[in-house]
Amino acid sequence: MNKVIFTLALLFTVSCSLFTAKATNVSGGIYTNTTWTFSNSPYIVTDTIVVFPGVTLTIEPGVVVKFNDHKYIDIRQASLIANGTALDSITFTSNNASPTPGIWGGGITAGIYLNSAIRAQFRYCSICYATSGITYQGQTSDTLILKNSTLNYNVIGLNVHNTINFIDYCVFKFNTSYAIGGNGSLQDTLNYCNISNNNVGINKNDFAYIGNCTVDSNQTGFYNSSFIHVYNCIVKYNQTGIIYGASDFFYHCIIDSNYVEGIIVGGDSLINCEIKYNQGIGLEVPGSGVTTGCDIEYNVIGVQLQFPAYIQCNKICNNST
Repeated sequence: MNKVIFTLALLFTVSCSLFTAKATNVSGGIYTNTTWTFSNSPYIVTDTIVVFPGVTLTIEPGVVVKFNDHKYIDIRQASLIANGTALDSITFTSNNASPTPGIWGGGITAGIYLNSAIRAQFRYCSICYATSGITYQGQTSDTLILKNSTLNYNVIGLNVHNTINFIDYCVFKFNTSYAIGGNGSLQDTLNYCNISNNNVGINKNDFAYIGNCTVDSNQTGFYNSSFIHVYNCIVKYNQTGIIYGASDFFYHCIIDSNYVEGIIVGGDSLINCEIKYNQGIGLEVPGSGVTTGCDIEYNVIGVQLQFPAYIQCNKICNNST
């Protein structure tokens, strides 16, 4: 009888040890190609990490990376490959038991700082509680690939400058400043993303193509963007849907049920859009612009003009004013 009890106790002890994860502390410089493996996860960043020029840091699917307060990772003319899968995503988060937005990261250098990175790939990743989830400061030939990922509860979700960015099927929520910002490249694309419950959804110049996205429940959906082509997007339930930039084109977009204003346009063009059910002004035109083929209905004020504008062949009816 005693042997049976001892055997069961031993089995229980062994089984517990198999499921107890042993954390791997990491800090300092990475000078040779390195892989962070699932078997050694979670990784705890106890001090700032620098991946030095020409080196590649690869992170395996399922890995969890936790950052102590105010720590970050600097990919310095190096490469970061973080390709998770639908079943085994990669997580970058705080090591604090009570995390808040911005608790890890190095100020403007962000949580994950792509410092003229050679390659940067994120697939099926989750990044939360950073000053900026990803900041990419690079050259016009540098490329960021960000797909099937979530950037939530950061101060800034994604901050990209002078790089080519391919962003698909991502979610940006509850970022306290803005979800996506910076100055990009005219080759940028943003497709099939959900951008909601941020202070500002998109605060970005030169984001060339934004398509099939839902931008909802932000204080401001789009703010001061310029030189972008936006098509088949839904902009709804924001305080203000879109605040104008310059030379923007909106095609086949639905601007619906925003609480203060639907869209304020400067030198922008609206083509075949629906502007409906906005509780204040549907379309405000403080500068020159082109509005054609649009359906402007059921707003409190349909169109408010402050400047000569080209408005032709639209349906404007059923507005209170």
